[in-house]
Amino acid sequence: MAKKAKIVKEKKKFPWGKIWYYIKSLFNNTIAMDCGMKKKWYVTLIIFIFSMAISVIPQVVAASNTKGSQYLSSGNDPIALALYSYATDSTTPDIRFEEKEAKIDSSYLPPKANTPIYTYSRFDEYTATYQKLLDIYYVNLAKEDALYDSTLETIRNDNELTTENFRSTSYIIFTPTYFESQLYNVNTKSKLSGVSGDYKNLGKQFENSSFKTILSTIKEGETKLTPSMVLSNYSPFVDKVYTNNKNRLILVQFGIAMGLNCGITLLMGLLIFLLTRGKTNPLKSTIKWYHGFGISTWLSMTPALLSLIVGFMFSNFALMIYILTFGVRCMWLSMKNLRPQYQENK
Repeated sequence: MAKKAKIVKEKKKFPWGKIWYYIKSLFNNTIAMDCGMKKKWYVTLIIFIFSMAISVIPQVVAASNTKGSQYLSSGNDPIALALYSYATDSTTPDIRFEEKEAKIDSSYLPPKANTPIYTYSRFDEYTATYQKLLDIYYVNLAKEDALYDSTLETIRNDNELTTENFRSTSYIIFTPTYFESQLYNVNTKSKLSGVSGDYKNLGKQFENSSFKTILSTIKEGETKLTPSMVLSNYSPFVDKVYTNNKNRLILVQFGIAMGLNCGITLLMGLLIFLLTRGKTNPLKSTIKWYHGFGISTWLSMTPALLSLIVGFMFSNFALMIYILTFGVRCMWLSMKNLRPQYQENK
């Protein structure tokens, strides 16, 4: 009997050629045009979403890394001494955080809401006078109260007669649902950094605690409370207070970056279509309006990757990197691939 011949199946090779073709579209405008015009619409849509997503990552990461306590870096020595004095003074009123609100014993409330519950001053040997470094306020007013906004503005300006700003001293404001702090330079009296927030994200670490208890926690291995230790206790509290504002900042940064990048990409797609409408342009009958957006999408991959890489090194310029590099690539495309052809007169 004749033996049956074995059928050997040919192994499928990985399509490295196609992969390299798509990689070349990152720097080859002709291939990017070809992909934008010939690939399925859903492939182009996936590329568009992917490009836009990676282009905004540096801005979102930078916003998510911000902390409320960063405002202390602009001048923390005076506030450290002031908070230490407040935390160790048994005669000063304390503030408790319960049910996501800040509360105080009503007997400690001053007659006027814009009067501080605590003021820290130190003696300046050069001027032979006492120098006020920090005011702590508790404004027992709800946000719906008619005097709420005007009271806070009076505190910020340190002036209840006019809107002119006389404030030159750092302050901390507590209200039942709101927190605000602003630093001022001790010597120049100029305004430094500030922070604001609420008590909705204090969590188990600070909920049902008092402000003095938070400030007075002695670290493990330490035996004595110091101003620097008080400041290190205050920092995570401010980070928690700032959480909701940080989340809003992330959404704003994401929205601005995504809106600009998407808008620029779609605008360039329309521009590519319009540039091929000339009578002598050989692409006039080839490129339809949707091809322009497809080409623009495939061109956007390179600027998006550059924005992702360079944006982490220079986060302040992450938004401009995409716009500039994308504009340069589209300009290069219009000069080399979209130019109309002119016939020489004989």
